[in-house]
This record gives sequence, C-alpha cells and structure tokens, in this order.
Amino acid sequence: METITVPESNGVIELKDHAFLKIFSSWDQFVAFLPVLVTAIVVLLVFFFLAKFAEIRLERILRKRAESKQVLVADFFGKVVWLTVFLIGVMWAMYILGLGEISGSILGAAGLTTFIVGFALKDIFENFLAGVIIAFDPPFIEGSWIEVNDIQGVVQNMSLRQTMLKTFDGQDVFIPNAIILKNPLRNYTIDGYLRKEFVIGLDYGDDLSQGLELIEKTLSETPNVLNLDGRKPIAQIDMFATSTVNVKCLFWINTFDTKVPANKIMNQAMLNVLNVLTESGHYLPADILEIKYYDPKSDVGDKATEFRKKIEDLKKGEQSGA
Repeated sequence: METITVPESNGVIELKDHAFLKIFSSWDQFVAFLPVLVTAIVVLLVFFFLAKFAEIRLERILRKRAESKQVLVADFFGKVVWLTVFLIGVMWAMYILGLGEISGSILGAAGLTTFIVGFALKDIFENFLAGVIIAFDPPFIEGSWIEVNDIQGVVQNMSLRQTMLKTFDGQDVFIPNAIILKNPLRNYTIDGYLRKEFVIGLDYGDDLSQGLELIEKTLSETPNVLNLDGRKPIAQIDMFATSTVNVKCLFWINTFDTKVPANKIMNQAMLNVLNVLTESGHYLPADILEIKYYDPKSDVGDKATEFRKKIEDLKKGEQSGA
C-alpha cells in the first residue's frame, strides 16, 4: 500500500493507493494508466480550444454591440472568459488523473509563488491593470491622433498591455499602457476639429483692414479648411513688431478626413494667403536693419578727436588743482 505526503498549511495529506503513483511501479501499470493520461490531455486540449473559441466569439459580439471606444472592454472580457474556461479544463484534467484531492494544496502553494512572481513582474502587471482601466474609460479609439510623452501618431492597435502608434514618419511605436495612464495625453481627433495657425507680417503703411479681410476670405476659400459657425477662419493683429505688423491667421480642419494631411492643408493655406496679398499690392517687408557708418576723416571724426582732448584737459586740471 503506497502513501504520498503533500505539504499543506494545516499538516499533511496521506493518499493511499494513489492512481497517479502506479505509473512509476512497472511498465504494465504505466500502459494500463496511459488511457487515463491521454484522456486528461485530450480534455485539456479541448478546453484550451473551447476557451479560445469562447474568447473570439464573445469579442465579436461585444464589438458589434458596443461603441467603437469599447474595443478594450471586449478584449478584457474575452481574456477573462478564456482564462476561466481553461482553468476549468485544468481542474478537470487533474481530477481525471486522480489529483483532485491535492489540487487545493497545489493552488495554495501557488499563492506564494504568485506573490513572488507578481513582485518581480510588477511593471507588466501595472501595464495590464492600466489597460483594464483604459478599457472601461478609453480616452481614444483606434484611428485617433494622439500625443503622449512627446510622441505623436495614429492609434493602430490597443491591447491590455500596450498601445501601438503609427507616427507620421512611418515608425511603429509601442507605448506601455501605464505610461498613457500616468502622463497627460492629447487627443487631436476626439471631436474631429483641429485649429492650425501661422503668422504673417504686413507693412505699417498698408491698409491693414483690407489685408485682414483678404486673409480671412482666402482662408475660407482654401480647400479642406472649415467655414462653419464658430469655426470660421480668423485674421487678427498679433503684435506690432520692429518692421511689420504681425497678423495671426487661424483656421480649422476636419481631422476625421484623412485623405489630405494636415500639414499639406497648412502649406496650401499659407501659399494662398501669400499669393493673394502679393497680387493685391500689399508689401511684406523683411526685418529692417539700420546701419550707421562714421568716416574718421570727416567732420564727425574731427569733433570726436576734439571732444577727447577736452576730456583729457579737464582731467589734467582736476589733477593739478588737487
């Protein structure tokens, strides 16, 4: 009669005639036990694929019914269902192998192991927890143009551990979710509107009122520039500089329309304003530098020499009087 002792917090468990121990007795007993082992493996594989099927099926249902922002929620619940179903399969396989009585002890021993592993992999679990929080309150969706930690790009994929961005120079950047949760995040496409601006300098002698009107009209006629109530192009005097009157030009674009890049719209708007102002006769002066040149042979040089002599005479008089 064979006995196995399993450590436990309250003492030991004695298992007599344990079925799993028979595989070590003889080859005949191993062959006899082989169908049980194969059955346990088959059950484990069936539950693995069943868990995967349940995960995919649930994610599809949630993605169809939920809003586009709830993609991570569907991913989260899919992972939970997969883990639950697979653990049921593991417990069942252990029961088939005759290990059902010690499964509780194994789970108890796994508690300490989980704590140690969790401490060692705290950054990974931190990213996972951040992904869960973002899943239930997402600040962006797939296709959003965001900026975090001075990194700009379009969201390509979101998971419970990281978020992938496609930068505007074609790089794929994987940002851990903990960084997204801890740092300020800018979402340029949350409502579909983005304001762009540039500054142009007009001459002090020009008709500034006419220049402002021309700029606003030109911007409103530029393709892909919005001309809606509350989001019309605006030209306003920014400051009186040394050589020019600086005018700030502001306009809005639709970030949901990705056919034309924002930088291209900006370039077109600046070129249109420049051409219209030039054709209408407005002068766009550059910085004016005033250069003064003194000829040492001229009267100015003589006066400077005479002035220095007077200063020297005054100093000598003060010294002699002292």
